[in-house]
Amino acid sequence: MSSSTGRAARPQQSPDGVAGRAPARRPLAGRAWAPFAGRLPRWFTSRLWPPRWGRNGYATAALVAGVLGAALVTIPVSLVCAGLGLLRARRGGPGAPGQVRCWLGIGLAVGWSVLAGYLMPHLVRAADPGCVAYKGPALVAYRTVIDDFREGADDARTARDLTAAIRQLNGAAAASRSGTASGSLTALSAQLRAVLADFQARPDVPRAALQALNRDSARADKECGTVRL
Repeated sequence: MSSSTGRAARPQQSPDGVAGRAPARRPLAGRAWAPFAGRLPRWFTSRLWPPRWGRNGYATAALVAGVLGAALVTIPVSLVCAGLGLLRARRGGPGAPGQVRCWLGIGLAVGWSVLAGYLMPHLVRAADPGCVAYKGPALVAYRTVIDDFREGADDARTARDLTAAIRQLNGAAAASRSGTASGSLTALSAQLRAVLADFQARPDVPRAALQALNRDSARADKECGTVRL
């Protein structure tokens, strides 16, 4: 009862006309995102994480799985969740949440797939036993020979390093299970033998022989899956 008029006081009504209704609370994720939302364009934040983002969990799963697509196993998960998320978003109309997250997930999954498709053949070739041996002691011995020519090492040392590199390359070629890799390693070893013969005849090795050695080395790198960035 009101003390001044004797009439019962009416309960205060909220702006939407419903008495006593508590103000709507934002989801926990929305409250956590709020401090950062002001730093980005409004159209971006409203599309990527709209107020109702929790209603399209498939879109969120597609984005998370796309980010984790470097593990490759999550790529199919990202594509499936993105498809389900787009279906759910289209049922809600053009402004339904989740479409941007779905397309981002699809883009990430496709990007990881293209990268994996490019690197996988190189990884398979690099796993060949002969290529493993080539990239270990054989390559170290070959680079030692190159350093000898670059630094002008004495004749005895250069001849010794050439012989060691030839021996290592022959062992790598024999261990290889790939015909192309074995052929490239054998060609590199043969070119080193030609350089050794020229060096023993006269310490001044022809420039053409060194250029052929570089070409054979580049071919061996390619056949053994070396990625040049």
